[in-house]
Amino acid sequence: MNLGDILARTKRNINFVYNDGDHIKNLINEALTMIAADAKIQTTHTITFVPGQSEYPLPINYKEAITMVEGPLSSPYCIFPLTEVDSYTSGFYIYSGNIVFRPMPNEGKTVTFYYYQYPDELLSEDDVPDIDPRYHDVLATYAAAMVLSLPNIENVNQTLIDRYFSLWEQRRAQFKVEMQRKNKQTSVRRVTNYD
Repeated sequence: MNLGDILARTKRNINFVYNDGDHIKNLINEALTMIAADAKIQTTHTITFVPGQSEYPLPINYKEAITMVEGPLSSPYCIFPLTEVDSYTSGFYIYSGNIVFRPMPNEGKTVTFYYYQYPDELLSEDDVPDIDPRYHDVLATYAAAMVLSLPNIENVNQTLIDRYFSLWEQRRAQFKVEMQRKNKQTSVRRVTNYD
């Protein structure tokens, strides 16, 4: 489903009693942010060093660092460890919206930053949420519950609002469990024995 489909479903869920598409879109994005709070959506960002420059801006959708490498992930030339701000260890650290390298780069090479991201905001009707497609419909459920809870909406059945909120909470909890299981499976440490 894309944003246009989710908007249409929301309007059907509320029986077309509310037509402020921008407000509904904001509610859908709010739901996406909440449901994706436990998701580990992986992405990459490329940084090309400028000699003598140690700070580079974090990507806008940055949530949590995974790793930083030069070369392919399967066989990197160099791995930059994530360090603490007050450490003197070589690598990189995150400070004040920037990625900071230590020591300062002295040559113009390119590195790849692997990180977990927040979901991208849905702006155009063709935008597709950055979560599992099986959970796209629940964004409409949340938006419908919120719209029907507005004080100026008349002749609304409280049972329907409760049902939508209950469905939202059930599907959100299901998503969280599924993401935790998926993340646990992908974070299992592999040990290689070299004889």
